[in-house]
Amino acid sequence: MSIQSRAFLPTLTGWGQEHRPVTTAHQSSRPGVFLCGDLAGEPLLKTSIIDAVKTAQAAENYLTQRNIQADTDFDVIICGAGGAGIAAALEFKKAKLNCLILEKGKVAQTIRDFPDEKIIFARPQNLPIPDELNFDDCTKEEYLEQINKVVVQAKLNIEENCEIAGLQDSPNGALSVTTATGKQYTAKAVIIATGRQGNPQTLNIMGEDLSHVHHKLLTPHGYAGNNITIIGGGNSAVEAAITLSDNDAKVTIVYRKDSFFRASHENRARLEKLISSEKVKTRLNSTPEKIIQNGIEIKTPDGSETFAADEIFILIGSAPPDKLLNTLDIQIENRWSWQRITAFIGSIAAIWLFYSFSKWKSGITIQEFPWSLLGSAVERLPAAIQPGHIKGLIYSLAVVGFGIPAILRWRKAGRHKKYQTARYITMFISQLFLLFVFPEFILTLITPNAWRFYGVMMPFPLVYETFFYQPSLFWIIACATAMLVILPIFIYWHGKRLCSWICGCGCLAETVGDRFRHYAPHGNKSRKIENYLLWVVLIWAFLSAAAYILFDGATGTKPVYVTAYLLIIDFILASVIGVSFYFFFGNRIWCRYFCPLAHYMRLLSAIYSKFRIKPADRCIACGECSRYCQMGIDVMQFALKEEEINNKNSSCIGCDICVSVCPMDNLTSGKIFPDQAREDKKVRRKQRRVRQEARRGKRKARKETRKKGKEK
Repeated sequence: MSIQSRAFLPTLTGWGQEHRPVTTAHQSSRPGVFLCGDLAGEPLLKTSIIDAVKTAQAAENYLTQRNIQADTDFDVIICGAGGAGIAAALEFKKAKLNCLILEKGKVAQTIRDFPDEKIIFARPQNLPIPDELNFDDCTKEEYLEQINKVVVQAKLNIEENCEIAGLQDSPNGALSVTTATGKQYTAKAVIIATGRQGNPQTLNIMGEDLSHVHHKLLTPHGYAGNNITIIGGGNSAVEAAITLSDNDAKVTIVYRKDSFFRASHENRARLEKLISSEKVKTRLNSTPEKIIQNGIEIKTPDGSETFAADEIFILIGSAPPDKLLNTLDIQIENRWSWQRITAFIGSIAAIWLFYSFSKWKSGITIQEFPWSLLGSAVERLPAAIQPGHIKGLIYSLAVVGFGIPAILRWRKAGRHKKYQTARYITMFISQLFLLFVFPEFILTLITPNAWRFYGVMMPFPLVYETFFYQPSLFWIIACATAMLVILPIFIYWHGKRLCSWICGCGCLAETVGDRFRHYAPHGNKSRKIENYLLWVVLIWAFLSAAAYILFDGATGTKPVYVTAYLLIIDFILASVIGVSFYFFFGNRIWCRYFCPLAHYMRLLSAIYSKFRIKPADRCIACGECSRYCQMGIDVMQFALKEEEINNKNSSCIGCDICVSVCPMDNLTSGKIFPDQAREDKKVRRKQRRVRQEARRGKRKARKETRKKGKEK
């Protein structure tokens, strides 16, 4: 009998981290299995359709490259007959591949589960969607009519009421799909397009399984005069409240927050009218405690309250289909297993060895220990080549090597790409020249204290030794000017952008760590820890520096508090943890929690900086901005509230990735929004053409006048 390691290691989800299926070029961690649509991170109907087309093309390339010769029932099996699944099937039909769609309900089941006459918004506009699946704002019924027509006209092979239950590999390279009814089908590739909406979130409280408790509102009719309680504050809950109220139900909304900021601008406006006319009642800052027969008990700021409820709708969003993904053996982000723990420990060890080598002869024994095992090998390096030079070269090559794919990645986003290109090129120049070649090879020819230049580029309190070890008057003035004059002026205009444009730590984080930015911890707990550590680190930095200058500076030795600071902050946190955690907790753990310079800049920026990320009123709650924020900021919450992001309410570093990924062009760090900039550009082009035509007309008129004059 084999012993499963999982029996001794519970499945742990990363603290405060989002967990989606792991995908690479639309393919899951399991060969031949592809993910698309909402399940792959495209929650909007239109964007999920585009993603499905790209996924189908990736699957076609996979089949061409693998050239599986197995005799299978179908070339491809698609699980899910929503917009994404149908879009993928249409793409396969064009490629003349034999395709089967398995759907556990009916075609477009997610849309069918919406309330009657719900408006399906065609957002974002102007996307390259296949003509047969393109649509304008319409009702649920109109959309279903259109999608059914597409299915009939394309003669798609769909088996309804057929849920996938298992997936096995075949020796010949094919995949065998087992359904809940016991049927088996074989295919060369499988696409999972089941979405997430079929898995409603639950409250896990007493009474949630009673017959009058529902997680969907299929029709608003038949509830006239009934006491209806809706739990939730997003679009689903607000729309349900509106439509039930319009059908003469007595509606009360219970929501844990103080406002309905997660609902769309239009829905909030409609709900506010109903609340002001007392057609809808609210219980804000309240949470359900227990559901009883024909009633509900909630906890409010004033204590517990019980009131009547004939029907209760729990509309608090959907949960990822973890059970299905685990059944299909598809890897999920931020799930800890023995393999991931081993990789985590190995990452820490490798980065520790790398930085300990670069710190050779620094005087901190724990840093030198691993390399002391090599005896005098490190001592035999040529005098002109120091461990720090090797470290700087590898560091710089990593920034450029990983930075080029990062540029290409964010240019593909199609939004804000000039900003991202300029940002990455600035990082290359900063790391290659200003933080490596100039101080290590050029400035050393002028002064033996060239290392103090780092105190100008990344001033105190980051470079801790700025004023230590008997510095000359020149370096005291230069470093103090950088810290007290240049940096505060920069912060006035740009906030903490030094972190995402120039800083050496930031350069590595934005390049090597770019693919892991969405692993960043989110939530209130992580923000509270961040704010607490801000004061701990800053007080430690300034007090220990002041103590050294006042009491121990003349001796030229390192007291214990200086050595401890250098070991813990500079080596363990900034170097070892700061880099090794990229691949498991996002690329900004050091910057968010421990960097004294980042904390110093945040304090100054919070006081007087003009830096802002501004939202418009077009947020559709897709969540992409929050997912890709490496600083763990809930950007979507600010956007829904139409509240600007600054360094008073966040630790934003101005990377503007949230601006790049927003499908609605709803965010900007400039004076105008991206779509407005494009429209202005079109207007300017049109005006330029009009002026050019006018000039051509004038020249033509002058020529004709001169010609007539000559003829006379």
